[in-house]
Amino acid sequence: MTNMLRLIFLSFFAFISFAVAAEPAKKTAEKPLVQSVLFAQPKLNREIKLPRAKFDAATILITESPLNDKGLSYTIRLPKNWKKLQSVSTTDGFNIAGARDVLGTIAEYISPNDIDQNNRFRIRAGTLPFAISAKDWLLNFVVSNNYTLQGLDEVSNNRVAAQYVFVEAGAQYAARIVAQISGSKIILAEMIVPISSWNAFRDHAVWSMVTFKLVTPQQANIETMQNFSFADIGQFSYPNSWLLYAEPVITLDRMTATLVNIKGGSERRKIEDADELAALALDARVDITAVKKADKTTLASEMKTMKTHLLGLGFVIGMYAGDIKIDKLDKRILQARTDVYNITAPRIRSIDYELWVSVIETNNRYYIVQTISIARNNDFYAWARNREMLKLVLQSLKPLK
Repeated sequence: MTNMLRLIFLSFFAFISFAVAAEPAKKTAEKPLVQSVLFAQPKLNREIKLPRAKFDAATILITESPLNDKGLSYTIRLPKNWKKLQSVSTTDGFNIAGARDVLGTIAEYISPNDIDQNNRFRIRAGTLPFAISAKDWLLNFVVSNNYTLQGLDEVSNNRVAAQYVFVEAGAQYAARIVAQISGSKIILAEMIVPISSWNAFRDHAVWSMVTFKLVTPQQANIETMQNFSFADIGQFSYPNSWLLYAEPVITLDRMTATLVNIKGGSERRKIEDADELAALALDARVDITAVKKADKTTLASEMKTMKTHLLGLGFVIGMYAGDIKIDKLDKRILQARTDVYNITAPRIRSIDYELWVSVIETNNRYYIVQTISIARNNDFYAWARNREMLKLVLQSLKPLK
């Protein structure tokens, strides 16, 4: 990152520090224990004492394609004496055509132990309504169900491995799991073991989940993507569930477009004017401004305008909260940075927000992306959806000439 871009961010942080100093100190509420995993997750223990050859000798390779759907096809090694349950309903809670954000069981195997103490391998699946990472989907699932997360490893944006403990029908279980996105579907594979048997079976469970793979994971986006262009200068893509409002172009030197995530869902309608935009109840607003490089103060003046506008809207700007790393940017982008700040809007809504400030530099322009998102502790699923959308926008952003 050039010295200029670094200094711009440092000056922005200095401004925020000054604004915070002018505000009375407020006691920070402690996060509930179940929600603390939304901010930091324990590392997944991958140590295994059981030799792989011994595990392979005691297991068989199973390959299946539930519902004749290639996107659900999987392979896994399970103990030779395990049986597949034939009573599993492949349509219970899961329907390719429509069930959204609901998990239904599509396959289940059990050990030959007592029916109340058997080990199980279970696969469930559902359709994702919005773009989200596998890690964030799983964290929301864990917290929503009051599970205890014992470890997590984000393998990729679409695959996460984890271990959690949960209570079912009065009994406590440990589960070694993999959650993976395939197209618009989320697949949750779980090796479930009664807590009393976990120590004896733990290494087998770990090895089985290491061998779990989707045969042909679908690479399509979760949501249909729309494209928007700043004249013939720059372009980005955004999920279809977001609404876009583009300000009338007065000069090519500075152009702005706004994306919004409507609270409660989008009607996929077009926003006609700024008054309608201002009246919407939002979970996020993203303002994307393309600024021509005129002189060395252009970026600084734009950042100053953004800060003044935020304060004028009634936002109280809090402390710096880190940055967001976004990879796979267009090769023509010279440099990029996204910083996070805590903000509140006491005159608007009595909840917490986050401000994500992104600056992307190309040869001829700066793209300044200001995202105001509901904070993760207020609505984690909405926060995760907003964060994934920002990644998609920045990864698709590119100059056209």
